[in-house]
Amino acid sequence: MKNNRIVSARAALLKKVKEANGKTIGEIDFTHYLEDPKNKGRIGQVIQIYLGKNPDNDPGADFPEADLELKVTGLIGNSKKDESSYRAKERLVLHQINYVKDAGISFEDSGLLKKCDTMLITCYRYIPSETPGASPDYSKFPIVDSFIYHLSEKDVQIIEDDYNTILAKINSGRAETISESDTHYLAACTKSSDSSVRVNQFGSETKAKPRAFSLKSSFLTAIIRQYISNTEFDSVEEEGTSSIEQYILGKLSSWYGKTELELNQAFPGAEGSKNKFASYVSRILGTKDLNATEEFQKANIHVKTIRVEENGTIKENMSFSAMDFNEVADTDFQASDWFSYFEGSNFLFAVFAKGKDGYYFQRAFFYKLPDIVVDGFMRYTYQRTQEVLRQGDIVSSVSTMNMADGTLKTIYRNNFVGMKENPVCHVRPHAANFYTGQKTLPVADKKTGFTSYEAMCFWLDHRYIVSILNGDDSQYLKNARAMMIAQGNWIFD
Repeated sequence: MKNNRIVSARAALLKKVKEANGKTIGEIDFTHYLEDPKNKGRIGQVIQIYLGKNPDNDPGADFPEADLELKVTGLIGNSKKDESSYRAKERLVLHQINYVKDAGISFEDSGLLKKCDTMLITCYRYIPSETPGASPDYSKFPIVDSFIYHLSEKDVQIIEDDYNTILAKINSGRAETISESDTHYLAACTKSSDSSVRVNQFGSETKAKPRAFSLKSSFLTAIIRQYISNTEFDSVEEEGTSSIEQYILGKLSSWYGKTELELNQAFPGAEGSKNKFASYVSRILGTKDLNATEEFQKANIHVKTIRVEENGTIKENMSFSAMDFNEVADTDFQASDWFSYFEGSNFLFAVFAKGKDGYYFQRAFFYKLPDIVVDGFMRYTYQRTQEVLRQGDIVSSVSTMNMADGTLKTIYRNNFVGMKENPVCHVRPHAANFYTGQKTLPVADKKTGFTSYEAMCFWLDHRYIVSILNGDDSQYLKNARAMMIAQGNWIFD
């Protein structure tokens, strides 16, 4: 138990900061910190001054009398229709990693736990500029709410495991191989706007990208959904295992070989769900939707089912949610939700193979996207999509097709990145019908004058997915990169 002095100090700070709810950052900026565009931490400093503490370089707690760290984060609405439901705009950076000085430092001596054990989190609503490419007006950001979050024992254990995973690469001189997908809650995020920057590391002449310890945006979003949006999560109970992956794969493995009929009998009603195969996996683990559990939300784990035909092929590419054309056009890749989603993702692939009696549950495994997929193939497709949208160069040709019922169907071909241009990540329609769920365009299409277009999304190529299943994805990516270089389409290394 914390002593009464600390408890009282925390209560007073929380009461004071909650008085700012509904006010804008500009309304409480008494010292005009917002006027300095070079000061990246100015919003946090405004809140800190509002709470009576001047900014300093003291590595200790922001409010030592309350043993409390102040963290300020921006929120984005999950939906334009429901502005009461939020997600974190970005990860929560803790401190810069020094690959040389930090080598060999234990979790207990790292000071990380002091930075995030108990946090006073103040949330403001991020409002992008209405002018593409222009900086937003920080003074107009409204403060949504504040709360105190204390890491649970489970949180601390996972964060310590994540730290040890990162340090293992630093200690062995392999910092250049660090990826956000290595870990669950704690990440080593890239910390330079210039992707070509490299710094020295311990035990190796190879230089590595500069990184910082941070709490993943998915971890922060899960907390925000609990405290701000009052969301209640299911949980995956782990017993007697060292990791959530081991527990999940252990539970799932006992169902390998089960047919659709057997799974339907075991889980009545699952066959009627929108994605019955994902429903089978969730039901085996005791929840209706595994993607909505606290552990999967915090760790940015996503369940994806794969159906393999009898000849070992996959008919379908892997789709994701429909993109917001305006958001993609206005947001640089590294600041986008898509980068946050894929950079730290850990996919649980559940494979259902087709046999003589229909599909059966063959196997499941976790897969983390290599950096070259996110930083190279996906970045290329995203930036090409930006160009198409910003230039209003969406439709490439218009033609008609005679249908079986005697009617004519208009076919609109587009300039988005296709499978021939990028063999790993491309853009395709999200809906079966051209007119279903159309999205507003940032610039009217030059050829047709359309101000909206059919819903599109990013897809992972089925050939890449097959290579993952066969264990030769590294070679596939190497060949794909060589092909794009030959076409003049590869611009990242």
